[in-house]
Amino acid sequence: MAADLAEMTDRQGWALDDELVTKLTEKPEGIRNHSQILRIRIGDLPKRIGRPKPTPIRQLPPWCGTCADGAPAARREGALRQIYDDHGNARPCPKCHPTQTSHAA
Repeated sequence: MAADLAEMTDRQGWALDDELVTKLTEKPEGIRNHSQILRIRIGDLPKRIGRPKPTPIRQLPPWCGTCADGAPAARREGALRQIYDDHGNARPCPKCHPTQTSHAA
C-alpha cells in the first residue's frame, strides 16, 4: 500500500503528516478489516484543501573545510562530511557532520 499512498498523496496534494493520518483514520468505530478500509481510503483520498505546510529545512552547521578531502561540495551536502582512515573507511566528521554536532536551525 505504500506505493499507492505515495502516489495518491502526491496527486491529491497531501503531505505525510498528522492531517493525513487524521483523514485516513477518521471514524474508526465498527471497522473490522483495517487494511481493507485503509486501501479504500487511500484510493478515495480527496484533493487536499489548502497547501501543505512546508517541511522545515534544517540548516547545516558550518563546514570545517578539512573533511571530505577538502571537496567544496561538502559545504552544502552534510552527508559528504566524512573523514577517512588509512584503510579508506569513512565515518562522520566529528567537527561538522550534521549528526555529530548540536547545531540546529
